[in-house]
Amino acid sequence: MYWFLRKSPVKDLQEGRVALVEGRVVAGSEITVNGSGTSCVYYDRLEEAYETPARGRGRALWIPKGYERRCAGFFVEDATGRVWIAQGHEGLEVNGGAREHGRLGKKGTRRYTAQLLRVGDKVRVRGLVDRPKAAEPTGTKVIRVDAKGRLVVRVKEKS
Repeated sequence: MYWFLRKSPVKDLQEGRVALVEGRVVAGSEITVNGSGTSCVYYDRLEEAYETPARGRGRALWIPKGYERRCAGFFVEDATGRVWIAQGHEGLEVNGGAREHGRLGKKGTRRYTAQLLRVGDKVRVRGLVDRPKAAEPTGTKVIRVDAKGRLVVRVKEKS
Protein backbone atom coordinates (compact mmCIF):
# COMPACT_ATOMS: atom_id res chain seq x y z
CA MET A 1 0.00 0.00 0.00
CA TYR A 2 3.08 2.27 -0.22
CA TRP A 3 2.97 3.28 3.46
CA PHE A 4 6.61 2.27 3.51
CA LEU A 5 7.37 5.31 1.36
CA ARG A 6 9.37 7.99 3.07
CA LYS A 7 7.40 11.13 3.88
CA SER A 8 8.07 13.90 1.42
CA PRO A 9 8.10 17.58 2.38
CA VAL A 10 5.69 19.53 0.16
CA LYS A 11 8.51 21.65 -1.28
CA ASP A 12 10.27 18.50 -2.60
CA LEU A 13 7.29 16.97 -4.46
CA GLN A 14 7.98 16.01 -8.07
CA GLU A 15 5.30 15.71 -10.75
CA GLY A 16 4.57 12.21 -11.99
CA ARG A 17 5.75 10.44 -8.84
CA VAL A 18 3.81 8.74 -6.05
CA ALA A 19 4.34 10.64 -2.80
CA LEU A 20 3.44 10.39 0.87
CA VAL A 21 2.71 13.74 2.53
CA GLU A 22 1.90 14.36 6.18
CA GLY A 23 0.36 17.55 7.53
CA ARG A 24 -2.77 19.34 8.72
CA VAL A 25 -5.99 19.74 6.73
CA VAL A 26 -6.67 23.31 5.59
CA ALA A 27 -10.02 24.06 3.95
CA GLY A 28 -10.36 25.33 0.41
CA SER A 29 -14.09 25.52 1.18
CA GLU A 30 -16.24 23.67 3.71
CA ILE A 31 -19.40 21.61 3.36
CA THR A 32 -22.03 20.71 5.95
CA VAL A 33 -23.30 17.25 6.81
CA ASN A 34 -26.99 16.79 6.01
CA GLY A 35 -28.95 16.23 9.20
CA SER A 36 -26.47 17.73 11.65
CA GLY A 37 -25.03 20.91 10.14
CA THR A 38 -21.44 20.00 11.12
CA SER A 39 -18.77 21.67 8.95
CA CYS A 40 -16.08 19.53 7.34
CA VAL A 41 -14.12 19.07 4.09
CA TYR A 42 -15.23 15.45 3.46
CA TYR A 43 -18.01 13.18 4.66
CA ASP A 44 -19.30 9.70 4.00
CA ARG A 45 -22.91 9.36 5.27
CA LEU A 46 -25.31 6.41 5.55
CA GLU A 47 -29.01 6.93 6.33
CA GLU A 48 -31.20 4.11 7.67
CA ALA A 49 -34.89 3.69 8.53
CA TYR A 50 -36.45 1.44 11.19
CA GLU A 51 -39.02 -0.61 9.26
CA THR A 52 -40.56 -4.03 9.04
CA PRO A 53 -39.34 -6.15 6.11
CA ALA A 54 -41.06 -5.87 2.73
CA ARG A 55 -43.44 -8.79 3.27
CA GLY A 56 -44.49 -7.50 6.68
CA ARG A 57 -43.34 -10.56 8.61
CA GLY A 58 -40.86 -10.55 11.44
CA ARG A 59 -39.52 -7.78 13.57
CA ALA A 60 -38.51 -4.31 12.43
CA LEU A 61 -34.93 -3.75 11.25
CA TRP A 62 -32.65 -0.85 10.40
CA ILE A 63 -32.77 -0.80 6.59
CA PRO A 64 -30.35 1.36 4.54
CA LYS A 65 -32.21 4.13 2.70
CA GLY A 66 -29.51 6.41 1.35
CA TYR A 67 -25.79 6.90 0.98
CA GLU A 68 -23.98 10.15 0.32
CA ARG A 69 -20.31 11.00 -0.11
CA ARG A 70 -19.00 14.53 -0.63
CA CYS A 71 -15.58 16.12 -0.76
CA ALA A 72 -14.95 19.85 -0.97
CA GLY A 73 -11.30 19.60 -1.93
CA PHE A 74 -8.70 20.69 0.60
CA PHE A 75 -5.06 21.48 1.22
CA VAL A 76 -2.59 19.52 3.32
CA GLU A 77 -0.07 21.86 4.89
CA ASP A 78 3.27 20.98 6.45
CA ALA A 79 6.14 23.21 7.56
CA THR A 80 7.36 23.66 3.95
CA GLY A 81 4.12 24.54 2.15
CA ARG A 82 0.71 23.38 0.92
CA VAL A 83 -0.47 20.78 -1.57
CA TRP A 84 -4.03 20.55 -2.97
CA ILE A 85 -5.83 17.22 -2.63
CA ALA A 86 -7.97 16.54 -5.71
CA GLN A 87 -11.68 17.03 -5.17
CA GLY A 88 -13.31 14.05 -6.87
CA HIS A 89 -14.30 11.07 -4.79
CA GLU A 90 -13.54 8.41 -7.39
CA GLY A 91 -10.81 6.30 -5.80
CA LEU A 92 -10.65 8.43 -2.64
CA GLU A 93 -10.23 6.32 0.50
CA VAL A 94 -10.44 8.01 3.90
CA ASN A 95 -9.33 5.90 6.86
CA GLY A 96 -10.11 7.11 10.37
CA GLY A 97 -11.49 10.53 11.17
CA ALA A 98 -14.36 11.68 13.34
CA ARG A 99 -17.58 9.68 13.50
CA GLU A 100 -20.95 11.28 13.98
CA HIS A 101 -24.38 9.73 14.35
CA GLY A 102 -27.86 10.90 15.21
CA ARG A 103 -31.60 10.55 14.75
CA LEU A 104 -33.62 12.16 11.98
CA GLY A 105 -37.29 13.11 11.89
CA LYS A 106 -39.81 13.77 14.66
CA LYS A 107 -40.52 10.11 15.46
CA GLY A 108 -36.89 9.05 15.50
CA THR A 109 -37.42 6.19 13.06
CA ARG A 110 -34.53 7.33 10.86
CA ARG A 111 -30.87 7.63 11.77
CA TYR A 112 -27.57 8.51 10.11
CA THR A 113 -23.92 7.66 10.61
CA ALA A 114 -21.17 9.81 9.09
CA GLN A 115 -17.39 9.67 8.85
CA LEU A 116 -15.85 13.16 8.72
CA LEU A 117 -12.59 14.81 7.76
CA ARG A 118 -12.37 18.18 9.51
CA VAL A 119 -10.16 21.23 9.27
CA GLY A 120 -7.13 20.77 11.52
CA ASP A 121 -6.99 16.96 11.36
CA LYS A 122 -3.46 15.61 10.99
CA VAL A 123 -3.38 13.30 7.97
CA ARG A 124 -1.11 11.23 5.77
CA VAL A 125 -1.96 11.33 2.07
CA ARG A 126 -0.60 8.98 -0.58
CA GLY A 127 -1.19 9.65 -4.26
CA LEU A 128 0.27 10.81 -7.54
CA VAL A 129 1.71 14.34 -7.71
CA ASP A 130 0.46 16.37 -10.67
CA ARG A 131 0.04 19.95 -11.85
CA PRO A 132 -3.26 21.80 -11.28
CA LYS A 133 -6.09 21.65 -13.82
CA ALA A 134 -8.40 24.54 -14.74
CA ALA A 135 -10.75 24.41 -11.72
CA GLU A 136 -8.00 23.85 -9.13
CA PRO A 137 -5.91 26.43 -7.25
CA THR A 138 -2.87 27.59 -9.19
CA GLY A 139 0.59 28.02 -7.72
CA THR A 140 0.54 24.70 -5.90
CA LYS A 141 1.01 21.04 -6.76
CA VAL A 142 -1.91 18.57 -6.67
CA ILE A 143 -2.16 15.02 -5.36
CA ARG A 144 -4.53 12.79 -7.38
CA VAL A 145 -5.39 9.12 -7.72
CA ASP A 146 -2.40 6.97 -8.67
CA ALA A 147 -2.11 4.39 -11.47
CA LYS A 148 -4.12 1.91 -9.38
CA GLY A 149 -6.96 4.43 -9.10
CA ARG A 150 -6.43 5.16 -5.41
CA LEU A 151 -5.89 8.28 -3.36
CA VAL A 152 -5.52 7.31 0.30
CA VAL A 153 -6.01 9.71 3.22
CA ARG A 154 -5.27 8.30 6.66
CA VAL A 155 -6.19 10.41 9.70
CA LYS A 156 -3.42 10.27 12.29
CA GLU A 157 -4.80 12.75 14.82
CA LYS A 158 -8.22 14.37 15.12
CA SER A 159 -8.57 18.11 15.60
